[in-house]
Amino acid sequence: MLSFFISHAPQYRLVRALRIAVQPGSKQSQLKTQLRLVDRMNNLAQEELDFDPQACALVESFLNQERYQREFCLELLEIARGGRSSSWDIRRLAILMLEHQILKLPLDDLAEFAFLFTKLGLTADIADGYVSKAVLKEGYSTARLSGFVREFCRKLGRLNRVHQAIERGKSSKQALADFIHASRIDCHLALARYVMTPGEVVDRITGHLNKSAGVKDLTAFDQPHVAQEAAHCFERLPRFESEILSALCAGSKIYWVTDRTRSEINSLIEYPLNTVVMVVKPPGSPVEFEIKRAGARGNRPLDAVFERDGCEVPSTHRLHAGSMAYYLRWEAGAAAALSYIYRLIHHTEAPISRTVSVSTIYTVPVNGQDQHILRYFSDLNATSDPDETRRAMRQSIRAFEYESGITSRSLPGDFGLATEFLSQVVPSQAILVGTTSFRLDRLESYLSPEGADIYFSRNLKIPFTRSQARRFADELLDEILGVYISRVVSYENYGQYIDAALSLPDNRARADSVYLSIMRQIGKFWGTLMGMRSHSYGESFVARNVGLKSVFESGEWKVKIVFMDHDAMYLAGVRTNHFHPMSSIPNMVIDENYILGGRRIRGSVEMLRAIYRVDQRVASEGDSALNIELKAAYRRTQDEICNNSLLQECFSPSFVKRLRDWEQIVVSYLRVKDDPSKVDIWRDETARLLEEKKYDGALVREHLRCLEHYSNFLQKYSFLY
Repeated sequence: MLSFFISHAPQYRLVRALRIAVQPGSKQSQLKTQLRLVDRMNNLAQEELDFDPQACALVESFLNQERYQREFCLELLEIARGGRSSSWDIRRLAILMLEHQILKLPLDDLAEFAFLFTKLGLTADIADGYVSKAVLKEGYSTARLSGFVREFCRKLGRLNRVHQAIERGKSSKQALADFIHASRIDCHLALARYVMTPGEVVDRITGHLNKSAGVKDLTAFDQPHVAQEAAHCFERLPRFESEILSALCAGSKIYWVTDRTRSEINSLIEYPLNTVVMVVKPPGSPVEFEIKRAGARGNRPLDAVFERDGCEVPSTHRLHAGSMAYYLRWEAGAAAALSYIYRLIHHTEAPISRTVSVSTIYTVPVNGQDQHILRYFSDLNATSDPDETRRAMRQSIRAFEYESGITSRSLPGDFGLATEFLSQVVPSQAILVGTTSFRLDRLESYLSPEGADIYFSRNLKIPFTRSQARRFADELLDEILGVYISRVVSYENYGQYIDAALSLPDNRARADSVYLSIMRQIGKFWGTLMGMRSHSYGESFVARNVGLKSVFESGEWKVKIVFMDHDAMYLAGVRTNHFHPMSSIPNMVIDENYILGGRRIRGSVEMLRAIYRVDQRVASEGDSALNIELKAAYRRTQDEICNNSLLQECFSPSFVKRLRDWEQIVVSYLRVKDDPSKVDIWRDETARLLEEKKYDGALVREHLRCLEHYSNFLQKYSFLY
């Protein structure tokens, strides 16, 4: 029956197609049921399927399936793979229907699962009871058929809220509309990775972008660990994601946002609201890639900016909507070194983004044509507000010269000015792996009572319905919980709906558990960084650079915290020969403020409490969990640096040799700090101790000054020592 509908439906309106399905001799009750279905589907077609006869026929046949049907699954699989000239939307709809059918199968029907896995290309030697070991890279803990089936259904079951609503009542227009909406979220379609090819996914991604020429930045990859860690990232990825990423990185292409690039959350290629990056979320994958940065919409993708609203912009933003080579190189080097060191210490991956490609921009797309970047910036002064553009370039050049201490030769005219500016900023683009678009500041905003209005009205600038707001909330809850149980919750308003959903016992328990897990993750990462005497000037911990990501790991859905934007990450002992406390400790204080919150700073932990709606008991438990992990990671890091010869190769020998000295003098100072007479004695004894260890005079004075100046911070974290 489905074959008939798919092949003939384009010739008929929906009503006609469905009436044909009522065979002569049907009972009156069956006829009435079919006609009621016609009316429901007619309304739904208008709202959700845009009168697509093929889609409507597919949905009608889907609703007629009471039980698992192998023949129907095979037809869905053919459509999902692009057979019968099916559109992208039809293919995605067929994929979700196929998942729905598979979830009807009893878990102990291993023979039928084995048949389906063969059709999906997952089998190695099914006769021996195993699927392909490649599934282990996809987050499964086992390739043994019986165990894999359970984890496979657990992965598909992430959308049980959609599937179960269909099962509870096919007459529900809302349930069917939610199902159709869910089918349009590529990354949530678990089976998409088995029926869509990397090539067609890349074509669809790049079809929403502009491209121009770039040149591979070899300097970035000449740094220690960068090429090695990029290769490690590719090696860890499943083949599907690896081939997509390889295609995006090939040829040093530069990608630019266009009016075709979507900004809705969870789009295949997304230009997240209020950003100038793009993120790729491959079908059926929890992995995300980031293209940093991708320009601004319109025919002025890059610009020079020195001030905004009367305030000087950060140096990294002087090239508006673009990235500067210096900062991309620094980030690539810092993240690669930290990733390698973290893995040596903890034997697991660091919760950070990593760079896999950096290219210098050679041309810029303007009005459908590529323009050399030097010509593009010199021509900016021929557009509107030329004096403002020239002033921004001159101010930026002077600021860069002051900051670097290097003075460039002044060149005449707009071409000369553009040359000077570009020699300072060197516009470039990076591709990163392991990012998340669900940044904490955005999540807190979206999960607030005004979240739907902020997302739809203020940012997307489109009207929205109650159903759209409810679905938006459901997608956010999917991400922050990993597994979101959706029972019947009445929708009165957006804030009430989220509060009610998080108050359901299953979700409340899950939210508290995930929150505590994230607090432990923060403690482990921060403790490792502090144990290395390192810091990020707050940049890697500020809420706009920290995000949450649902991942499928060890056969379960989990929520991970991700730290991003490491262009200010400073690794002591890697970049310098000695630990300089007056450089590191003040910046550790800044890191602390952005993690926990401080004066005029809303910390990441404060936002997490708001996101998960935790009560005071759970918040206190989370603080304790963070400190326990902080201490354990700090001490493990110190022990490993002192004893692991492979790890010691990452640091200067003098840094390793003197690593424990800081703890020794901190502990001795904290014992006497409240007694001035003892402090004087301590100061003399400590100076002699450090001099005996061959510290030079300036470094001795720096240690003493830092201890006394930051005694409150050191006392607060004395439990580390």
